[in-house]
Amino acid sequence: MGDIGKIEVHSAWMFDCNDCGRENFIRGVRRESIQTEDRVDLYVLYPREVACKFCEKKYETELSG
Repeated sequence: MGDIGKIEVHSAWMFDCNDCGRENFIRGVRRESIQTEDRVDLYVLYPREVACKFCEKKYETELSG
């Protein structure tokens, strides 16, 4: 087995287009991170509007869950 390198991962938002059904990913904007002794809190901004990169349908966003 070869050497395993490290790579940085990024926060992202995902939505399924209601028009064409395709899955879209948008990189989140990390506002800041606050590190305490036992954890790191990350704050990621989400977009107010998105557009499908395949069919270009536009949507206002809302958080799920």
